[in-house]
Amino acid sequence: MNAYDFFSQPQNLFQKQYEALRMYYFEKKPAIEVAEKFGYTYRGFTTLAYNFSKKLKEGFMKNCSLKSLRKVKNQVRTAFRQKR
Repeated sequence: MNAYDFFSQPQNLFQKQYEALRMYYFEKKPAIEVAEKFGYTYRGFTTLAYNFSKKLKEGFMKNCSLKSLRKVKNQVRTAFRQKR
């Protein structure tokens, strides 16, 4: 697997959710398009987006420590290296 495939065809659940939400919110793609690309039903994806938006409003990132962010970064880096 190369770097392009790693990002365009996520295998990890959290990475898949991240990429789908990024495409929807950041790239402004329609929910139906994002759902189809990542293998969600339309309803399943809109529920994911709703729950994410709700958590943002509740301030879930306030409880996210720098240590936990580094741990996730290292896990992604390790997974990426193993896929090469």
